[in-house]
Amino acid sequence: MTAAYASVRWSLDGRDHDRAETHWEAFARWQEQVDPDTFETLQFLTEAYERVSFAETPVDRDTAETVVATAESIVEDG
Repeated sequence: MTAAYASVRWSLDGRDHDRAETHWEAFARWQEQVDPDTFETLQFLTEAYERVSFAETPVDRDTAETVVATAESIVEDG
């Protein structure tokens, strides 16, 4: 899931990606770059990234599959 999130971030930011920027800072910046539906999807991905990166409990398989599929669709559309 972290790789899926990273691929979305790379797709949206390319080489301009600021490695010091947190996932929430990137999310806030994306609001100006994408339409409202995509922004809502990015919120889901950002929350999932935070959960898998920092929560003590693992993410269930269905959520992981949804995150990966969602990330793939954003990257393909981007």
